[in-house]
Amino acid sequence: MQRVIENFPEFKKGERNTTKHFNLLEEINKQVQKKSLYKVSEVEQDLVANGNYSKAQLYTKVFNLLDDKES
Repeated sequence: MQRVIENFPEFKKGERNTTKHFNLLEEINKQVQKKSLYKVSEVEQDLVANGNYSKAQLYTKVFNLLDDKES
């Protein structure tokens, strides 16, 4: 029991640190979702991997992405 009491402050510090990191990850995830960053990344990867898009096709993809975001 004495070891538990002695280690308790260290445990609480670790718990606070874990909670802080979890809250940061939650906020980052909210921002990624809010700004549609996964979709933006998909368009970027398509552009790089399949560079044979015409400008019209690329603009259409970007406009559709922006339109989806406003909905």
